[in-house]
Amino acid sequence: MTSKGQITLPKSIRERLRVSAGDYLQAELRGEELVLRPSPRRNERELLLAYAKEHSKERVSIEEIRRMLSGLPFSVAERVSHLRKEEP
Repeated sequence: MTSKGQITLPKSIRERLRVSAGDYLQAELRGEELVLRPSPRRNERELLLAYAKEHSKERVSIEEIRRMLSGLPFSVAERVSHLRKEEP
């Protein structure tokens, strides 16, 4: 584990779970064990759409948009780029 609390998953586990850089994992404690599961990729797109819909009812300044986006647990630019690469 790094000083930032990051862990490295062995390649064999990443391949078996079909996860790669930029994917999210859900973490759960079961007693003294840490269980990691891949987050469905579809949820990321739904999260972005829900966030946009929730905040599109009113006019806001660019500063307010930047403040709202800074609170997301991921980079919007990186996620949009990743999602575009997944589209057929």
